[in-house]
Amino acid sequence: MADLAAFINRDDLPVLAQAAIAHAQFETIHPFLDGNGRVGRCLIHTVLARRGLAARILVPVSLVLAAYGDHYIQGLVDFREGRTDQWCGTFASAARLAVEGAAQFEEHLATMISRWRLEAEARPGSHLWRACEQTTITPVFTAGSLRDDLGASTTAVTEVIERLEGIGIVAQVSLGRRNRVYLNRAVLRLLDDFERDLLSAIEGTAGRLRTSARARTAIPPAVLPSVEHALLESFPLGADPAPTAATLAGLVGYRPDQIRQVLDRLATEALVEKAGPQGWILTPRGHRLRAMIRANDDLRPEGRAPAG
Repeated sequence: MADLAAFINRDDLPVLAQAAIAHAQFETIHPFLDGNGRVGRCLIHTVLARRGLAARILVPVSLVLAAYGDHYIQGLVDFREGRTDQWCGTFASAARLAVEGAAQFEEHLATMISRWRLEAEARPGSHLWRACEQTTITPVFTAGSLRDDLGASTTAVTEVIERLEGIGIVAQVSLGRRNRVYLNRAVLRLLDDFERDLLSAIEGTAGRLRTSARARTAIPPAVLPSVEHALLESFPLGADPAPTAATLAGLVGYRPDQIRQVLDRLATEALVEKAGPQGWILTPRGHRLRAMIRANDDLRPEGRAPAG
């Protein structure tokens, strides 16, 4: 971890490559019992912000990587097996899509703020004019917090909120007349639309990447990646004796020879290992990926329901 911290603090590396390697190395170390994924994603933004590439915004790189699903996992495998260039290429592709999506979101947000200012008949530079933008920065607020953000009097802020409520920009979401909490619902809807549109755009790219990754293996395309996910997700834990390929084939509905092929591939990625002459068990890394698949719909093949 000390080496990783020193690497993150270097200033002589290409920024995207530094963020990609820092993220992958942290995920490889996996130092905590829980929360490694969140910290690993934060490291991406920490590097980008510290190096000045994204000092004031959060570029949704981790959202794109999550949508890549099995290709993201393969990218981490590439890194761990020394194919750093391939992993950095995957990361750079995710960063490009994230930047394009963020730029579109910024355009839509600016258009929306301009429309609100027209509807509110706000004078440029007035508290009302500034509040139209401020409520997109802090869409959940109170009169007190908005007063502090705008540097306005309580009376002025009350008038601003009443005006924004009157034209439907914000709404009170708390009960009662004391300590009222307000919400700019339009911003949250825009964020939902942004995430949906970005994931839709990513799906086509990720699909092409997954197809390319499968084409490099000897396993039939019809078997991957759905059988890999199904096998890991359904793998019996603590079974004694360890399940054989035939036992596992019965769990996921494929032929034993197909499952042996999948197990061999998973073994090369250190996700499973032999236990005795015919048995198989999950490695610690396999256990972690199994937990990720069961907890994260983005890593489950389309149309497959959670096991259990």
